Amino acid sequence: MIKTDHTHYKWFILALGTATYFFTIGIGRPCIPVLFKEILDELGFSIFQIGTIWGMDSFAGALVALPTGLLIDRYSVRRVLTLVCLSIGFFGAARGLSTGFLTMSLAMFLFGLFAPMTTTLIPKVIAIYFDKRSLGLANSISIMGITIGAMISASMSATFLSPVLGGWRNVLFLYGALPIIVGVMWYLFIQDSTSSGADRTVKTVPFKDAFLRVVKIRQIWLLGFILFGHMGAYGGFIGYLPVYLRELGWPPIQADGALTLFLGLITLASIPMALLSDRLGSRKKILVPSLTLSCVTLGLVPLFNGLALWLVIICHGLARGGLMALLRALVVETKGIGLTYAGTATGLTNILLMLGYALFPPLGNSLAHIHLGLPFVLWASLSGLALISFIDVKEEA
Repeated sequence: MIKTDHTHYKWFILALGTATYFFTIGIGRPCIPVLFKEILDELGFSIFQIGTIWGMDSFAGALVALPTGLLIDRYSVRRVLTLVCLSIGFFGAARGLSTGFLTMSLAMFLFGLFAPMTTTLIPKVIAIYFDKRSLGLANSISIMGITIGAMISASMSATFLSPVLGGWRNVLFLYGALPIIVGVMWYLFIQDSTSSGADRTVKTVPFKDAFLRVVKIRQIWLLGFILFGHMGAYGGFIGYLPVYLRELGWPPIQADGALTLFLGLITLASIPMALLSDRLGSRKKILVPSLTLSCVTLGLVPLFNGLALWLVIICHGLARGGLMALLRALVVETKGIGLTYAGTATGLTNILLMLGYALFPPLGNSLAHIHLGLPFVLWASLSGLALISFIDVKEEA
């Protein structure tokens, strides 16, 4: 294990947490939308089935979000993250063995039992080592692992890796091997927080106590509902955009490039938004206008094509930058949560987040037969409704 002073060690923790995001859900999930055409040609899925498959892992994630939070509040980070990363690798590779709709759905479900766990585990780890003055920035840096991984995966999986490796199945096999390496690193190099030199000692709490404490805090439910709308719309958008643009007649390289650009802009905007939030000492002052702009630009997508649509996608990507990191920080900073209950609180909000991610894609895609642009209108509307919850969200001084 690495033993060094806390200043250097916390940055190593952040780097490994970022790498975990990158190699698990970063590249492991967004490869599916750009590979859908190839998978569809071989296995013969409908657009509705594509939306169902795309949301399946998030549905599974909703089932395990709270148990994951309870586990990380009860047991050591090292053991839990090692097991989770190994499982992500195994079931991620298993997607490459699919032979039809049922087997692909099952493989995505099993992958989803473990991949979304990282979004509950990593924020807790970061909160142990970074205080409120830098928590927004640290969360933004870690989530860049997701967006950069997604950007690389979206741009390379179908157009480069699939031809080089011999098809979509081998791409999924490769992406399954990488999280296993990360899991080994958590086991070999990470100390438990009680012996790692962390500024704050984190006490463990029994499952029942943690659950009963967190479930009574109203603001956690409000933030969960906001994440439900925000991430549901995001999941629907990135899963449908390449298919939508192809249906409009865009060449595949441009359709995949639009998704890559969108994800890249989220990455580009995340650090400035986090720094501004940390400087202002407020998450809401950034979140409310950014989420409002995000809803508006999402609803505008079906009204444009060509250069105008590129501009809408650019604005939508910039509006979403850093939003997830700031929402994660707001969950931990909620009165009555702190480090002790951070895992359980994050897990509880993740239930709603994953449900949105699971339900929005097939719900939106089911409207595509009426008009190709209707899914974007639905996702924008539902995301906008979730913004109402911000009226009652309070920030600690």
